[in-house]
Amino acid sequence: MAKRVLHRQDYKVGWICALPIELAAAQEILDEEHDYFDNEQSKTDRTASIYTLGRVGDHNVVLAGLPAGQLGTNSAAATAIQIQRDFPSIQFGLMVGIGGGVPSDANDIRLGDVVVSQPQMMHGGVIQYDLGKTRPNTFERTGFLNSPPTVLLEAVAQLQARQFRSHEIFSKHISGFKHLPDFSRDYAGPDRLYQSNYSHVGGPDCDNCSEEYLIKRPVRKGLGIKVHRGTIASGNQVMRDGVERDRLSSDLGGVLCFEMEAAGLMNRFPCLAIRGICDYADSHKNKRWQPYAAMTAAVYAKALLSVVPSLEPTPTLNEFIVLESLEFPEMYRRHIVIKRPCQGTGNWLFQTKEYQEWLKGTHRFLWIKGKAGAGKSVLMKRTLQELQIRSDDEPPTVASFFYDGSGTALEKSGTGLLRAILYQIFKQNRNLVEEFMTASDSQFVKGRGLGWELRELMEAFEISSKLQSWRPTILLLDGLDEGSAEEVRALVFFSSSRSFPSTPKIQTS
Repeated sequence: MAKRVLHRQDYKVGWICALPIELAAAQEILDEEHDYFDNEQSKTDRTASIYTLGRVGDHNVVLAGLPAGQLGTNSAAATAIQIQRDFPSIQFGLMVGIGGGVPSDANDIRLGDVVVSQPQMMHGGVIQYDLGKTRPNTFERTGFLNSPPTVLLEAVAQLQARQFRSHEIFSKHISGFKHLPDFSRDYAGPDRLYQSNYSHVGGPDCDNCSEEYLIKRPVRKGLGIKVHRGTIASGNQVMRDGVERDRLSSDLGGVLCFEMEAAGLMNRFPCLAIRGICDYADSHKNKRWQPYAAMTAAVYAKALLSVVPSLEPTPTLNEFIVLESLEFPEMYRRHIVIKRPCQGTGNWLFQTKEYQEWLKGTHRFLWIKGKAGAGKSVLMKRTLQELQIRSDDEPPTVASFFYDGSGTALEKSGTGLLRAILYQIFKQNRNLVEEFMTASDSQFVKGRGLGWELRELMEAFEISSKLQSWRPTILLLDGLDEGSAEEVRALVFFSSSRSFPSTPKIQTS
């Protein structure tokens, strides 16, 4: 059976893993795996090889792993930024994988348990323990990391409530790993916790370590996943010292586990950290528990998404018909193949007086001119990214079209431009389609269906502009010189000369 193909804007959840075993567990719990857009895009876009796309419950998810051998907060931050650039509709993220537990009298943490970052006391759920200033006889930690987004914390509470009523809420997800013996509890081996000041004797396992230093713990009843919620300590080094583990935990007010990536995300990528415990952050580390711990973390993440409300309402029949009639396969092709802007690209433009005045509405048009190959399209792509991440009180509708003179007829025509612009306007204003259908008495809506000739598209654009007069609209049009000259001039004149209640601001190149 062929896999479904969705669009970039359909993906709302970013799921990041540091290790291949964590990514494998995440891929296994997908309810559906998607193909990567169309074949032409896959040939030209490197992201086809670094993401796994799919669905978990009602949510379309992007799975991403860190580059091999590049662990730590900086690598995690770079991956999060890249996901948000490649999938601008991502609304929140999950950092899912393994971690080293911190057992204590207050928290009976065992191997295979799950730790979830949750605000506690002065911390937002994650603290970077190795960031600060070294002073005489002390280390002063600096900076504050954001809390997870409210929608995820609400889901954490909802899932906790369900656990009180049933300890089997994870069972059906765990059963999906039965055909993979490496992820089984039996493969992981014994759960041994040694006194914090007793160091590992040597060898790949603890068979040579003295049982005299084992901490005796009561047998835990039941085989379900136990979840702990609280502070996660994150840093750029592996914690494998029991004494230092306990000291740091005490200094930080009590942490549940140590890991190496979450601190790089919290202020850049609204997310929740979920860690399966694979060791006790001491010298007795081994990798036998990693697959099982990666599985329990992935299972919790899947259960969590099942209680997160759908991030987008189900489209109405009218919305489906209108959007489907406007969309065409190559609508984003030119935008996607344009080279990804380097960090800092376009900053000079955003600081100019002309750009600031255009953004405020002082001027309708901002025209960027330059020689062929000078980087105008890259600059337009960077401008689109900048506008999409702005946090305005009244966020504008931002739509774009990148002409392609060597592309299909729709990629280099006014008809294609207006179909793409209207599609994006309707997609960002979910109630607008119904209002548009009611307001329009045109034959193309009420009679013969949606065939979309240029005149009809212009009429639809005018109607939609009047209907959303309360919300500013920004249009980015790239490569106008590659389109039909007469059509392009007519469209620019049309959009600039009509007395729309909400006049669109247009940037062209």
